[in-house]
Amino acid sequence: ITGLQKESIHEQDCKLQHRRPQRRAFANNRCKQMPDTGKSREDVPMSRRDQLIFFKMLLEDLSKSDPPLCMVAKNLVKECIKRHREGDPDFEYLDYVTKQYLRATVGDIYWKRTEKRLKHFKNRCIQRKRWQKRYRILERQSTEEMSKTG
Repeated sequence: ITGLQKESIHEQDCKLQHRRPQRRAFANNRCKQMPDTGKSREDVPMSRRDQLIFFKMLLEDLSKSDPPLCMVAKNLVKECIKRHREGDPDFEYLDYVTKQYLRATVGDIYWKRTEKRLKHFKNRCIQRKRWQKRYRILERQSTEEMSKTG
């Protein structure tokens, strides 16, 4: 996906959520570079909200299927947060570092499964919003027709 396509996807998502697209601003009004990758923060595929939902789903899945690994993952997240708050330069980008460490810890099987669940969840939410919008339009049209005939 190119930067232009990402922008249009972001704008479409904003339109569905009835909010204005926003540019991410950082210190000095420029985008900081991610450590070790050369990618900007905007190249991170998940929004902050989606990432929190993803982590919650991952921990929920682990708690059911592998409780000891779930405890390790929770402790890992706590440690990342602690080191970020202490000002460790390696943990400056908390979302990026946490994601990197968690993926290495839990493995690709749980990670891919959770990505599929998140994608399904997001599609279901978008579909629900579309149906609600259609229902409101139909409801409005029916009340207008009733007022015209009545």
